[in-house]
Amino acid sequence: MDKIKLLLIEKSKKLFKEYKAIVHLVNNEKQNKFLNDLEKCPHVFVLACLMDRQINAERAWAIPYKIYKEVGTFNIYKLKEK
Repeated sequence: MDKIKLLLIEKSKKLFKEYKAIVHLVNNEKQNKFLNDLEKCPHVFVLACLMDRQINAERAWAIPYKIYKEVGTFNIYKLKEK
């Protein structure tokens, strides 16, 4: 079972990279690219997930990008200083 799971995970990662897949979470392409950049800012996704529990999904998923635009960064260490 674990071997199948690992094979599926590796296959999906390969397909994701090949197609440069972007998960469309909002109706704004810049915001979608920002939300999908998990290597630079994985905490963007986490914040949006937390916000999605409280308010409209489209609005919740836009919040991290709006913070980024207002503060000028979404680097977790720089945000801590603010």
